[in-house]
Amino acid sequence: HSLEVLLFLASILFMILAFSRQRKGTIFAVAAGIIIASLAYAWEGAVIYLGIFPIYAAVQMIFDLRSGTFSKEEITKILIAFGIAIILILPFWNAPWLYISFIGIVAMTVAILIMFAAFYLMARLGIQGGNLVLTILVLASISLLASKFLADLFNLSILLQSTGDYLFGGNMIEKVAEAEPLFYITPGW
Repeated sequence: HSLEVLLFLASILFMILAFSRQRKGTIFAVAAGIIIASLAYAWEGAVIYLGIFPIYAAVQMIFDLRSGTFSKEEITKILIAFGIAIILILPFWNAPWLYISFIGIVAMTVAILIMFAAFYLMARLGIQGGNLVLTILVLASISLLASKFLADLFNLSILLQSTGDYLFGGNMIEKVAEAEPLFYITPGW
């Protein structure tokens, strides 16, 4: 467990360094990508931790749109990190122990790209930040519905079931005592 925490914190550290350093930001983003790939290789559930990056990207875009600024540097650095991670995971992407992490990282990259396209369009048209929140919620809902229909096509049902079990309880509780879900609903309530 300590390796996963170390790699996750290291990825956050390198992303913070990438955001705060103008001259060497890309180098730190590449280092973050290497660490993200290492995290994916170390643990099948790495995508649970990595979900913080698309959330950060969405919040940053909303604040940028509200303030009227158009800064793509931070989003570009996140995309560089995820791109490097995808490249490093690609040789073994379909291995059973890496497939979930690979699909999750690719899905997060696509989600960030779609959010950035919406942000860019709204910034060019002068639309306010609150509309980006609504757009992100609509896109997330459409993605959730699409994933339900496409789950069998891309064999994503395992990913969706394991994520649901991890977050809301399920078979994981009986196997590992430390796998307490974030939101557990006690039977009989």
